[in-house]
Amino acid sequence: MDQIILTPFTEEKLRNVIKEELGNILGSYLSQPVRESGKQVLNFEEVRERYGFSKSHLYNLTSKRLIPHSRRGKYLTFSVDQVENWLLENQIPTQEQIDKKADEYLSKKEVLYAK
Repeated sequence: MDQIILTPFTEEKLRNVIKEELGNILGSYLSQPVRESGKQVLNFEEVRERYGFSKSHLYNLTSKRLIPHSRRGKYLTFSVDQVENWLLENQIPTQEQIDKKADEYLSKKEVLYAK
């Protein structure tokens, strides 16, 4: 049988504990990717609406085979996961990432010249 231990909390301390727990719960919930629907495969119009592409731009991407897609007869289909991965492929590095990479590069050069 579990024992219940009561400790005196001030109203302020109780509010802080509740805020912290709600923050933990919301933080883990909000960090999960949100999908508008459970669909894994989208058609041409759904991709346009979801990602904000113009019709001509999306046709251009598919005709040049720049965006991952499949063709079913005359219809184009897109995997949600593949399109989202494609969108994230060419991320611009932050200044912090650039500085870190430069430091790593320079430290390797220093080791080479020290020999």
